[in-house]
Amino acid sequence: METKVEKLKESRIKTVTIVSGEEKKKAEDRALLSLAKRVRIKGFREGMAPADLVRQQVKPEQIAEETVRAILPEVMADALKISSAKPIIRPAASIVSLDPLTISLTFVERPKAL
Repeated sequence: METKVEKLKESRIKTVTIVSGEEKKKAEDRALLSLAKRVRIKGFREGMAPADLVRQQVKPEQIAEETVRAILPEVMADALKISSAKPIIRPAASIVSLDPLTISLTFVERPKAL
């Protein structure tokens, strides 16, 4: 993962993380396992369908969403470590790009007293 940090106004810190292809693949594999537990495919017990069949049965948008959910905790931990941010609320997350997977996080820190 490659993370860039930008200090913004009003006690905000923005990080942009580009996820490597290998890390994205691992997250996508976890996402397909998670989706397999929720998708019913004829001939397979619930949660036991192979990833290739799950990929065929599920919309690409669902796979992308689940992949981001799978990797977001790692991206957030990396961003917090690199930026040294001490957020007071959950960060705002957005997907900048799917290829390469790029995720932006905006942290809000406690304002400094004057």
